[in-house]
Amino acid sequence: MDGKKIANLLGEGYRMPKPQHVDNELYQIMMRCWQNDPDERPAFTELKKQLKDMESLHKRLINMRIYDKRLYVNVEDLIV
Repeated sequence: MDGKKIANLLGEGYRMPKPQHVDNELYQIMMRCWQNDPDERPAFTELKKQLKDMESLHKRLINMRIYDKRLYVNVEDLIV
């Protein structure tokens, strides 16, 4: 998708759907960061605290294992 199309979609309220490998709690933080109104977005101090709290739970927030067998399957497609 080109940059102009992305900018238009974001202006219309589009937000990236939750990737399979991202935990729901982490995705909710992402969604809060994407609020149109800057006053609705979390402050960096709040983000730091939330992410530190999540880190201390030792819970896997990003699970790349689902890509283990297919992450580099189509490397040839990346060659331009």
